[in-house]
Order: sequence, then structure tokens, then C-alpha cells
Amino acid sequence: MYEISDRLVVIDTQVALSARVNVSNGGRTYSGLWYKEHDERADRATKYEDLWASIDNVESFWFTHPSLCNLIADVGFTSMLRVENPDMPATAVDRQTYVAVKNHPARIFSSHLTNDLVASHRPELNDAPTNTIQLNRGPLFRFLKAALPRPIKNGIKPILRSARLLPADGTPEFMKRPPRVQLAR
Repeated sequence: MYEISDRLVVIDTQVALSARVNVSNGGRTYSGLWYKEHDERADRATKYEDLWASIDNVESFWFTHPSLCNLIADVGFTSMLRVENPDMPATAVDRQTYVAVKNHPARIFSSHLTNDLVASHRPELNDAPTNTIQLNRGPLFRFLKAALPRPIKNGIKPILRSARLLPADGTPEFMKRPPRVQLAR
């Protein structure tokens, strides 16, 4: 697709909602799932009757969203956008439409940090940093979080992280506050 496009490609595809298997291509590893399109014994006429299946391959690989983004970048596209509107009616959450753009990367005017990043692979969803507000915590955890003063919580966090009771601190360095310096009077 990259070689035959002048500027952009519209991709309407199924995506895997979880990484079930890994495949390698060109020294890179991608995650997703294998989907059976047709019975191995199906003739051409039978395959053509299934309008939403592949024409020739018996199995298809559905990439996870992060792996599809990585693949698109690896082949040379500079930007990828997910199409949210207009939405196709009655589509499932695992069917997505993307636009892959080649040529110059889009500049993010609100974030020089984003523009200065060196391209890297996106982690799979279960490996990606998650804001802790998204985690479903028990009542004791919620009570202690609300009741304990911040200095005590900050002192406990490294211990809980080393015991793997809390996830690693995913705060990027540029967002961490420097320690407060007390000036002598």
C-alpha cells in the first residue's frame, strides 16, 4: 500500500482487542490474532459468496491497534489517524477505519516534546502505562488513599511498588515535580 499510494491510504479493517499471538516480519514483532476466513476445502464460488471475508486466503491476521500503528510506521507512513466520524452503522468495536499519511510527519503545535520524540514502537495495551484512576481498587485502598496525607502516601509508594502491589511509576520525567527546596531563613 505504501509503494502504490501518493499521499494517503484509507484502511478499513478488523482489529484484535487483545494480543493472542505474535508474528514477526522484517525483524519486528506484531501482536494480534489469527482469524479463519474459509474452510480449507472451500471452492472459489463458495469463497465469493461470503461478501465480508477474504477472497483467497484461508486465514487472516488481525493486528491489535498498537501493532497496526507500529506496522504502518515501520513501512514508512508518517502519520496515522483513526476515523471516528462518520461512523459506519452497526459496526462492532473491533472494526476500525484509519487514514495513513505519507510524506512529512504532522507537526503537533501544542507539544514540542511530541515533535522531538524519536519514533518508537507503541506498547500493547496491557503493557502500556495506565493512569491509576482507571484501575478498579477495593474499598480499603480507596479509604486509605483519601485518608492518608500526601507525604505519607509518597513515602509508602516506593515500598508498595517494590512489592509489586502498585504498578511502576509511569510518569514521564518531564512531568515529575522537582523536590521542594526549603530556603534557610
